[in-house]
Amino acid sequence: MHFSMARWFLAACMGAIIDLTTGGLLEVDLVFPRNETYPSDENMPIVFAFQHPENARYIQPFISYKVFYLNEHGGPNNFLYTHYDLAWADWTTVPNPYFVYKHWNKFNGKEGRWRLVWSLETIHCSEDSFVNFSSPGLSYNVTSGYVEFTTEKSAPEIDLVASTANMSNCKEAGVVVDVGEKTLDVPAYVEWRGDRNAAKKCAVMAPPTADPIEEPATDPCRVKIDSAIAQNIAASASSKAEQCNWLNPPPDCP
Repeated sequence: MHFSMARWFLAACMGAIIDLTTGGLLEVDLVFPRNETYPSDENMPIVFAFQHPENARYIQPFISYKVFYLNEHGGPNNFLYTHYDLAWADWTTVPNPYFVYKHWNKFNGKEGRWRLVWSLETIHCSEDSFVNFSSPGLSYNVTSGYVEFTTEKSAPEIDLVASTANMSNCKEAGVVVDVGEKTLDVPAYVEWRGDRNAAKKCAVMAPPTADPIEEPATDPCRVKIDSAIAQNIAASASSKAEQCNWLNPPPDCP
């Protein structure tokens, strides 16, 4: 399940429109967790996948998420907020699909129902973004979704390979961004972070319209985690860099 909204701010200047060679659709999926039951005493990997990641090069993707415990009174308790700032990724060299992930260590044996709420933020422009000082400038698009899952002490160990091989539990877990096929030079005085190989260019995308437009369908079931990727994800949980970002970090973290 997801929804989208646009946010705008002003900037102005002239820019040249350039055709992209890899323009098209970018899909971002929450691959794990899913609507399943997991052990309450195990670190949980939270995994997103970028399908056709080369199309993320000019839109500065930023993923954030929160994990809530749905208590017995029906209200949520916020246990975690974290994010992936992917503006500086080298999108020309990453594999397809490209996985980003972190682990969460806050279950502490707690059983019950949980909700993970995630958001994908992207930045783009339109053909008249920098024509003059009354131009619309850069735009932000935010798409959000969520998944619910359960923890139990008796649940089987997490198996990323088996979970992503299950074709019946991966619906409504992603978003497709139509990046388009053109870019626009971003003026020097406009703050723009991004792929170090992409210079200062933003993807030219059509602005929102009053008429509803059918969004491209997502296909998160296409994404599979094989044993090698699963091992890399598991190994990252023992890295000091990740552990020091946990809510319960080791005492020797800087």
